[in-house]
Amino acid sequence: MPGHVFLRGERVTLHPVEEDDLDFLHRLINEPAVRRSLGMSSPHNRKSGEQWLEQAAEDDDGVHLLIVADDDPVGAINLDRRDHWDAVVGTVSYYVAPEAQGNGYATEALQTLCRYAFTERGFDKLAGHVFASNEGSQRVLEKVGFREEGVHRNEGFLGGDLIDVAYFGLLPDEFEG
Repeated sequence: MPGHVFLRGERVTLHPVEEDDLDFLHRLINEPAVRRSLGMSSPHNRKSGEQWLEQAAEDDDGVHLLIVADDDPVGAINLDRRDHWDAVVGTVSYYVAPEAQGNGYATEALQTLCRYAFTERGFDKLAGHVFASNEGSQRVLEKVGFREEGVHRNEGFLGGDLIDVAYFGLLPDEFEG
């Protein structure tokens, strides 16, 4: 069972990623459907997961959380801060296990994380970047209130091909969560 709750939604809880979670994340990130949606072409081993966890633990500005539903991990969600001129902008990313997709977990986790980013951390804007062909992830962003801001042509690489990446943004006054 995952560690303590950091953020709570109605059906999901978000937990800091701990070493005990690495087996789940290792399996998930190597799952072909998840790996493709993230644009990862090479496998990740346990050691790379341990290195990522060490870096995440030292990242004071980023938030890396496990998505949990019914006491079981179903995915992960991240918020990476970047100062853009004088604005504080966060980039969100998320992925959910294929067997847990279609239940609204990513949407609820993202809504919960956005509320935290705007109300507790004072972010000026949140951004999400997804492959233009990933309609499911685009729907998640749109359900939370993100607006498409443009498409960067041939910016992603998937299955040996260059593909377009859709850029989405959300401002605090647009967020209804």
